[in-house]
Amino acid sequence: MAVRKPLVIVSGQFSELPVGDSLSTVELAVAPSGLIYVGNKLGIDGSAQISGNAGISTGVTAQASGNAALVVGTTALSSGNAGISTGLTALASGNAGISSAILKLPLSGGTLTGDLTLNAQSDLRFADGDSSNYIAIQAPSTVSSNVTLTLPASDGTNGQVLSTNGTGTLSFATVGGGGITTIASGSFPAAATLDITGIVQTYAYLVLQYTGVSCTAGPLFFLVQASTDNGVSFDTTAGNYPSELMKTGTVTEPTAATMVRYAAQQAGDLTEGVLVITGYQAGPHAKFSSRLSEGTAAAELLGSYRSTSGINALRFLWSGAGNFDAGTYALYGVS
Repeated sequence: MAVRKPLVIVSGQFSELPVGDSLSTVELAVAPSGLIYVGNKLGIDGSAQISGNAGISTGVTAQASGNAALVVGTTALSSGNAGISTGLTALASGNAGISSAILKLPLSGGTLTGDLTLNAQSDLRFADGDSSNYIAIQAPSTVSSNVTLTLPASDGTNGQVLSTNGTGTLSFATVGGGGITTIASGSFPAAATLDITGIVQTYAYLVLQYTGVSCTAGPLFFLVQASTDNGVSFDTTAGNYPSELMKTGTVTEPTAATMVRYAAQQAGDLTEGVLVITGYQAGPHAKFSSRLSEGTAAAELLGSYRSTSGINALRFLWSGAGNFDAGTYALYGVS
């Protein structure tokens, strides 16, 4: 068995190191700086520098372990031939500066050139201004197949929502049917009438809700009348509001033109109810239904408004000389 002798390398000179069989050698040199050169001449391009913990084993395959890859400090060199090419197979060749430092994404930010996978339903978290709380996005607990959602190329308009085409492509779209718009709302004024004008013809139907309505005098009836000329005039012809009344308790029907019918109110009595108007966009027959209640008495009215034009304004008033002194209202358009 051959006995190997220690190899002594004098600083600034090359020494031959047997590799594999006795016919192959590689030259090593140690510079005054402590760098190890593998090559033919000290400090000449083509020689490979190795710094740090350079574990090199010779044989059929040349291996480098530790911080052995043309590294100065934490910066990988990018010029010269990165040797470590002894043996039949080179671990690193060409301008291959191998540094673990450059393989990490900096905490201050960076660019990923590939896909990013968060395993086990982990969150993608977006922290607020002081990083005390966050909004997170995560996958569901079970996904039967991969899903990719592609965002739109530009922003939408006010009120639009993200919509999918069913194959993962998202776009901004306007919400369709079923929307509710508040046309007007507030408290009844201390006056004899309240008019709501400018009702557009784009809704499927109208809903009026009123609560706690009372008057300063009595007995008076609470009335709702329609206009087709945006409030220039209101229809006061009783025959244009034919209806059928269903009632509970003592209810006296008014003979005045109105879409609601209820017992006459005394001063301070409170009335609440709902009025629904369908087919109001164009005549000749807009249908309405209303329900009012006061104490133990209630009335439900089904009727129609005979007009050749669409309703675009409503008036609330009393059947005689009296003002509103309480109550709130809200008129909604339902798409």
